Amino acid sequence: GVGVTVVNALSDWLELEIWRDGTTYDARFERGEVTRELEAGEPASKRGTRVTFHADPLIYVGIKVDFDTLASRFRELSYLTEGVEITLTDLRPTISGEKKREQVFTGEGGVASFVELLTAKRTRIGVLIELRAEVPFEFEGHEHQLGVQVALQWTDAYHEHIHCYTNNIANRDGGTHLTGLRTALTRVVNGY
Repeated sequence: GVGVTVVNALSDWLELEIWRDGTTYDARFERGEVTRELEAGEPASKRGTRVTFHADPLIYVGIKVDFDTLASRFRELSYLTEGVEITLTDLRPTISGEKKREQVFTGEGGVASFVELLTAKRTRIGVLIELRAEVPFEFEGHEHQLGVQVALQWTDAYHEHIHCYTNNIANRDGGTHLTGLRTALTRVVNGY
């Protein structure tokens, strides 16, 4: 996709390992140029992709990678893409000689579990008799190769806290999908 293309262009080297259809594939790029073509290798029993890269010091000066910022984003992505496992490993040497830092994100439970995480410090409220306060309301639909996942949780907060995504990219200002959801939700609650 576009993401790995941009990362490749901004890296002094990038390596891909892909596990698919029972085979391991790998390739290497240096400053955007192929240095090792994608080749089939050893048999593999897992599926997935590992992208390892180094930001190009000719483009970036004084790079400071923040583990906690990456961890927050990967946690979010793991919930948005249920079934994926993301491992974040910090291989930088530490002054104190501590072991490498590593976190694994599985996003078990998907979008509903993400909402539970976001509302963990709030008092959860069941709005309708059919909804239990401790469990987010969740639904999913697919039409014409498009899909939508929604999870809602009412809490004691005075202000709404909404996260909208399109293709796992946060829509900070919402969009037509949020407008449609709000309109439909208002109509249903008022009708009830």
